[in-house]
Amino acid sequence: MSSLPTGSLSDACLTLTVNSRLARWLLLDHNEKQLALGHKVWHTPEILSLTAWLKQVWMESWPDKYILKESQSLQLWGEIVQQDRQQSIRELLHLNETAKQAAKAHALIQSHRLPLNKEKFFLTEESRAFYKWRTLYETRLKEMSALDPASAMDEVLKAMRQGFIPIPKEILFAGFEEITPQFQNWLDFLKTCNVRIQFNPEIAGQASVPLKSLAEGRSIEVREFADKKTEAIHCARWVRAHYRPEKKIGIVGIDLQFYRSLLKRELSAELAPASVTPEVDKELPFNISLGPTLWEEPMIHIAAEILAIQEPAVPLRTFTSVLRSPYLTVGRSQSPDVHILESRLFRRKTLTVYLSEMNELIGPGKSTHLTGLAVGWKDHLKEKENRSPSEWAKLFSDFLKDLGWPSAGRTLTSREFQVYEAWKGCLDEFAALDSVLNRVSRRKAVETLSAMVKNHPFQEKTRDQPIQVVGLLESSGMHFDHLWVMGCHADVLPALPSPNPFLPVEIRKRHNLPHSTAQRELEFAENSIRRLINASSSTVFSYATGEINVELKMSPLIAPFLSSEAKADAGEPVSHRLKDQFSLEPGLIKIEEPFILPVTETERKLLEENGPGGGYRFLKDQAECPFRAFAHHRLQAQKEEFPELDFDHQERGTLVHKALEIFWRQTRTQDALKNLQKENRLEQTVREAVQKALNKQKGRIARQNLFYQLELERVHNLILDWLNEELLRAPFEVLDLEKDDHLEISGLKIRLRIDRIDKTETGQVVLIDYKTGAVTFADWFGDRIQEPQLPLYAFKTSPDAIVFAQVKKGKTKLQGAFDPAHPLPGISKIQSRLLTFPTWEGQLQDWRMRLTAMADEFLSGQTEVNPLKGPATCRHCDLKMLCRIAEKDQGSFETEDEE
Repeated sequence: MSSLPTGSLSDACLTLTVNSRLARWLLLDHNEKQLALGHKVWHTPEILSLTAWLKQVWMESWPDKYILKESQSLQLWGEIVQQDRQQSIRELLHLNETAKQAAKAHALIQSHRLPLNKEKFFLTEESRAFYKWRTLYETRLKEMSALDPASAMDEVLKAMRQGFIPIPKEILFAGFEEITPQFQNWLDFLKTCNVRIQFNPEIAGQASVPLKSLAEGRSIEVREFADKKTEAIHCARWVRAHYRPEKKIGIVGIDLQFYRSLLKRELSAELAPASVTPEVDKELPFNISLGPTLWEEPMIHIAAEILAIQEPAVPLRTFTSVLRSPYLTVGRSQSPDVHILESRLFRRKTLTVYLSEMNELIGPGKSTHLTGLAVGWKDHLKEKENRSPSEWAKLFSDFLKDLGWPSAGRTLTSREFQVYEAWKGCLDEFAALDSVLNRVSRRKAVETLSAMVKNHPFQEKTRDQPIQVVGLLESSGMHFDHLWVMGCHADVLPALPSPNPFLPVEIRKRHNLPHSTAQRELEFAENSIRRLINASSSTVFSYATGEINVELKMSPLIAPFLSSEAKADAGEPVSHRLKDQFSLEPGLIKIEEPFILPVTETERKLLEENGPGGGYRFLKDQAECPFRAFAHHRLQAQKEEFPELDFDHQERGTLVHKALEIFWRQTRTQDALKNLQKENRLEQTVREAVQKALNKQKGRIARQNLFYQLELERVHNLILDWLNEELLRAPFEVLDLEKDDHLEISGLKIRLRIDRIDKTETGQVVLIDYKTGAVTFADWFGDRIQEPQLPLYAFKTSPDAIVFAQVKKGKTKLQGAFDPAHPLPGISKIQSRLLTFPTWEGQLQDWRMRLTAMADEFLSGQTEVNPLKGPATCRHCDLKMLCRIAEKDQGSFETEDEE
């Protein structure tokens, strides 16, 4: 097949294409031919898609009726479906998809001249519902003085007959593979008017030609790959090998949506290696037809997230996205107050940010950007009245503008400007729904606008390039010097039938509607293969044999092109990716950096003033890995994670601590505990303590009454179980609770807080640390002490015992270390094999020595990546991307981690 003869057409010839991409492609082809002929100035032929031309000539005729845009038509169908009383249909089908299928059914009725036999349509519930919807749709169109897009051709034909629209003298139809009855009716009229009509390619004549015979005289290969990623890599390298400025190269994706991101990445890396670096804004030498939706653009997504908020309660993820967004003034400002607020929100571990509490969170005299955000957002949410879409569009636009969106005071890039223009186009379409929706609530307005944005494809406007990546339908009418057809596996070529559910089965089969039967899909796939073979003298068909545990098979339609020569792989193609150009040759010098970076005086003061990680935690981190202590407590590199629950395990642990503190401040002794039990007042006293503790944290769950009651019961029962352990001990008195103290170690003053200090009737002092999780006593007795809190306080105060109080459902117990010569009734001894010294004084001195050595390591600047227990220590560490231990010792690290 030759390229379309646009260069030889008369100036008056009108070219109408099957889609807008082919129109641009033909215009590019025409311009290149003029340049090749040496022309500097030439007449630009009129090349438009058929759909665009019909709308253009209709509007130029000054009609009484206007043609609905597709978004308006879909919205009208959606409104009719939603308002219908047939609940069974509405519950079975998704509203937006139902509207799309209904619109397609209506378009098929128009284009294929389907009979509206009421008896046939009333055989199934779906078709009966559609018959009713279509009647309501036609009524609404009359009321609005509007036309459905599928009626445009019929209305243009009628206007031509009446003389309102001029009739072209000659028309070239490009890329059309079949003629519908509606299209044929218009063509018959044009022929009676002596219009010269030409099709390219010719529609008839190819269907009966065997596929194998079409391959004669052409270079056709079939290539097999292990997966889609490998297929995309080889395709990109093939394009690089065949790329010449004067050559046209095509990549056709049978199911392009699954290849788009892979192809864009690999083609960019092969054809424009420098484009992978963020500072390089390089035009790519290829076009991809299937672009992302407008919703996927970061600029639009943040605006949609903001508008989606209906109440002054913002999800934490959305709020932090707003604080970080470069498209908003608050995010662009990089104000320290913004970062402080964000850290504060993460520390609170709340799922929701309430705008009413923003002033308290921000603090007086802080960032005006934050204050403006809070005030503006709250004021915007006060708008509760129903409004027309055009009024909502202006309100949304003004609100986003007040937040600094989209530029935040800077100049938009070319792509950002195009995205913004596309957004304004969506707003205009939304505003044009006044006659469809009338007055709607904010929620309905946001849902409608969001649906339009999600369905709006965004294709960045760039120069048409000689390398085109297109879908199967879009490739119709295009010619290439080299062509690669990918994704040719049996699941999609031919495709499975997907008949429209709203059209009766008998009508679908009798009129052989698109996608209605397996035979129809097979014929379409065979004709597509014929067209692709004719589109190039050099063609590659490829497929992947598997993807994510799914086995794929080659499409039988490309089996005729298999040959031993074609199937043979020529070897690994040459890579031009930037990362593959670097090689680690022996000439490189390896530099070993020292892991010593002593703590400065300034850092020492900050550590003392702020209390590193709560006082003792720098020692805990130093024991587990010196680099972890360095990163957490000197670099302040803390991972901020989004909470999964408003009340996570840490908050629950804090609640238990607080409830026990309140209870023992009131009770004080074991005798008092026993009296409460005898007088049947224990349960009520514990419940009151838990309620007081919950009220102190009520801001976290104030709006979750059911959860509040559940947590009250959980902690109440847990503490009652725990107090049974306390009753088994020898008599004791609680001396202090949540005691704050200071300790100096290696010249560094640190803060400590002890949960509880008890005194037995024999005068023994016991330090108690509550644990609501797992307890590992071995962490007290290794060379590096991983639980340093109690040993630290022990060598300062010389208690008689240190004890873990495990307050955990089904596992409540007291276990600790104490002087073997003075056992404590009711407390299990730690296993003797873990004791380092036979005497208690010796054990206290050993702890002092080991903890001092760890503090000296930290202060001297030991920063080596050296996890205490290897992969077990690193498994839940938040610094793996920073320390890169997996790259340092990849083999052994990964093996141990898997084990």
